[in-house]
Amino acid sequence: MNRGPSSSRSSAPRGTDPPPQQTAWWVVGIAVVLFGGGLLLRHVMQGPPPETAPVLPVREPPHFQLTPRVPRLPQARSDDDFDASSDGPVAAPAKPAAGARAANATKPSGAAARPESSTAGGAQPVDAAGDALAVGTPDHSGGQPLPNGVSMSLSFDSSTATADQTEPIVAENVAVDPTLGALFPPNAMLAYPDRGGVDPQEGTIAFWVRMEWDPASAVEGKALADMSTGTWENRFELRLGPRYIGLLLTTSDGVEQGCGAAMQWTKGEWHHVAVEWGDSVMQMYIDGTLRDDRMYEGTVELPPTAPLYVGSQPKGPANQGAVRLWKWTVFQRILSPDEITALMMQTAPPAGAAPPA
Repeated sequence: MNRGPSSSRSSAPRGTDPPPQQTAWWVVGIAVVLFGGGLLLRHVMQGPPPETAPVLPVREPPHFQLTPRVPRLPQARSDDDFDASSDGPVAAPAKPAAGARAANATKPSGAAARPESSTAGGAQPVDAAGDALAVGTPDHSGGQPLPNGVSMSLSFDSSTATADQTEPIVAENVAVDPTLGALFPPNAMLAYPDRGGVDPQEGTIAFWVRMEWDPASAVEGKALADMSTGTWENRFELRLGPRYIGLLLTTSDGVEQGCGAAMQWTKGEWHHVAVEWGDSVMQMYIDGTLRDDRMYEGTVELPPTAPLYVGSQPKGPANQGAVRLWKWTVFQRILSPDEITALMMQTAPPAGAAPPA
């Protein structure tokens, strides 16, 4: 049978190849998808970048500074030295040559000269100025007035009120005995208004103190005076520890500077203490003897309304000791060595009152 062309099976291809230009676009698209997927997978595997913490300014902590000893009056003194950052004696820094004080410290303008001893030995009569305040009873002070410049006087023989009848603003757990003075247990608090008469720029605090705990026990110490505004700067602190007593001033720029003495305390034994500051010098007298003197720089700026804590502090360690205080006197001037000796003799406590030889 003769088959014509119309009956024959078609041999034409079922599809045609895409043009080369279209193939190139497909290749580019696949490459972009693969590249983007790789970046996404890498991001997922690595996680989000860490947040950058804000950079805060670094403040250098204030450092404790003990300035060199100052050539002073020819006083009998102990060789024990004091570091207010520890509880024991430290090696004494080199004593500056004569005139070093003038080279290392600038005397405040208008500051009065540090009073000098009028004689080589023996206590001189105290100044009986008309504005002086008498401290102590006639039985124990001979009725003699103290030097002028007294800004606060606490006898502690009958109450916690001052000689001018100023009552404390805080008085907790303080027991007063007419022959033993005021007992300050670990939880005692006693504070007076208006800085307790203390002038942070110049003055003297004198008192008798008796430790009422065993120095060998695990007791950190006791605050004898504390005045601050609740900040690191501008602090006035007087502390007693198992083996020391020291005055610490923290100036308005946050630098701690102190003076004090190593002590071998005995429970129940009275000691007379006088601390002085001003004219760029701090001094510590124990039982009438100059035990330490240090130069310091800067000022302690405390508002007139700041309270003065006596025998206590607003906040402190739980393991504080107990002390007794007698005849606490604040002066807004520097006393001479003779005045300190006379004050010690006039205010001696009645029970075992004789000052140590």
